[in-house]
Amino acid sequence: MVKSKKLWVCFKKVWRLITQWLMFTGQILIVLLDLKKSFFNRQMAYIYSEMNEHLSAASSLLSAYKAEGERNVDTFITHCVYLARGGEIEDGIAKLRDTIDKWPERRIRISYEIGTVYRDIGSKDKAKDIYNEILEVQSESNEDKAYLAKTLVNLGVFFYENRDIPSAIQHFETALKHDPGHEHARKNLQALRGNK
Repeated sequence: MVKSKKLWVCFKKVWRLITQWLMFTGQILIVLLDLKKSFFNRQMAYIYSEMNEHLSAASSLLSAYKAEGERNVDTFITHCVYLARGGEIEDGIAKLRDTIDKWPERRIRISYEIGTVYRDIGSKDKAKDIYNEILEVQSESNEDKAYLAKTLVNLGVFFYENRDIPSAIQHFETALKHDPGHEHARKNLQALRGNK
């Protein structure tokens, strides 16, 4: 009787360990499947975007974002941009504005994307207003400097289109101070200075 009781206690401990191990490996499998699903959805979004199927790309990115546990802000930002490019402009911009509240540390990038959506739909005055707001934000992060440089380049192009060459040159030069490797700023500056 004592032996069978000890055997039963041992069996219960082993069984508990096995079930804990199965639960742990099951959780790992779920995470791996979510990562695989996220990767697949990102790839589909890329394919859709190459085909100019922006709403399908937005949908795939939203699925990837959810599979990632709604933690990857870059996936969500890109989802919003594709939503706007696909014709859901107000919804895409509203989601981007809400994203600033959720991730204020990404304000410059998100604001840049909002400005770019406005630029792409031909609302240049709204785009300029957003871009000028970005210039007022102070940040030392490398990502923010890169988006600040992109903002300056876009403003430089606006100045060029309005035949304000000195302001265009100034914006391209300032962009290169923030991001010395910014190819568009360098090429635009060379073209304006006649150094082709």
